[in-house]
Amino acid sequence: MLRPSKLGRRKLRYVFTIEEAWLSCGPRLLQPAVPGIQPTLALIWKSGKKTAYGATVRALQPSNGRGAEWTAPVSLACSVYAIARHGQQTFDSRISQITLRVEGAVDAKRKLAATLDLARYASYQRQSHNVSVALAQGAGTLHFTLSSMWLKVSQCSNIE
Repeated sequence: MLRPSKLGRRKLRYVFTIEEAWLSCGPRLLQPAVPGIQPTLALIWKSGKKTAYGATVRALQPSNGRGAEWTAPVSLACSVYAIARHGQQTFDSRISQITLRVEGAVDAKRKLAATLDLARYASYQRQSHNVSVALAQGAGTLHFTLSSMWLKVSQCSNIE
């Protein structure tokens, strides 16, 4: 028997993709520890037990207003629960965490994190949104395009 909190919920599989990500921050955050060698930044995206690793990139020169850029897309597949409330379809919150790991910078902050509710961007049609998330402790802002795609289960997949 289903618990009352599970009644009326449908588990839907989604693939969320971060594209064209870039970091805006002050020059102090990415100041090199060794002159002439720019720090590196790795993008890590988690939701529940799922983890996706983005590319590790070198920090950019502070003159262009961008601290770092990730050109390769990063995808994360996870479930989002749909609920019918008051005649409308809504999605349960699905919190994910984006972490930037900084290596080779003077600043003591090694991990910069931000949270993102994926349910806010879930829909039945493929959609893309321009998203900006503030990093913890006011370290900067991560900007990116977030695409969501619902993975429909076809009738043919049940045939053995």
